[in-house]
Amino acid sequence: MSARKKQGLSTGDIVIVGNGVAAWLTAIRLAKVLGEAANLITIVEHGRDASPAITSSESLRLLHDEIGLDEAWIIGAAQGGFNLGTAYSGWHEMEKSFFSPFGKYGAPMNGIHFWHFWLKAQQKGRSYPLSAFSLSTLAAQAGRFSYPELDLDSLGSTLSYGLHLDGKIYLDVLKNYALSIGITHYEGQVETTKLSNDGAIDSLTLSDGQIVNGDLFIDASGSNRILIEGALRVRYQSWSDKLPCNRVMTHNAVSDGINEPYTSAVALAHGWVQRVPLNQ
Repeated sequence: MSARKKQGLSTGDIVIVGNGVAAWLTAIRLAKVLGEAANLITIVEHGRDASPAITSSESLRLLHDEIGLDEAWIIGAAQGGFNLGTAYSGWHEMEKSFFSPFGKYGAPMNGIHFWHFWLKAQQKGRSYPLSAFSLSTLAAQAGRFSYPELDLDSLGSTLSYGLHLDGKIYLDVLKNYALSIGITHYEGQVETTKLSNDGAIDSLTLSDGQIVNGDLFIDASGSNRILIEGALRVRYQSWSDKLPCNRVMTHNAVSDGINEPYTSAVALAHGWVQRVPLNQ
């Protein structure tokens, strides 16, 4: 512990401001890089994230592997499940639907990617649904799941998947893990920021008077933009004229059967509904 910490001031090379999954994952990933210097990372938890259900792509589970989080443990702790892709309906024409899978379509032949052959077949009038060549899509439609096979010559290797997780529980799991590996944590509102002569952030003052110093500050506060806009005055570029849906409402409901291994997204007249199955 540094001398400044002993005097009642928190200090560290890296300070992360945020209250959600992004902040804690950032801290854990950096801690893995820093190793024994993980205690030089400080999270300022400004408020509390609503933490809706999470539907992730393959990248999240790959990140878990990088930072040493056991997938089975994460899924069990966060009441999660497997996600083979997203089923969309009503987005272009109300009667139309399509499935966007993780994983690969078909297999390359003679060093040429599969989609070249599929397009050539379409041009010759041989109409085959692209979904017929996706093992992840076919498994999702059948309500089945299997881990990808490691043998790249096997059809099973074309499978891939993301995760469904209870956002609130997952956030608590990440927070507890981060604290267990030495990451420093403060709860409190960021009241003021002190800038250095060159315009960079030098320190934060919290609502209780605590001063947080650092060499690198990371803004993981999402739409609050506490550091980027609040301290550095970088204006937020709104796309609200193009994206009129500007709020999210969450609701937990009891499943009426076996949970599907995929996310569904249904477009309605005034918004859209996303369904994320959890094992609750």
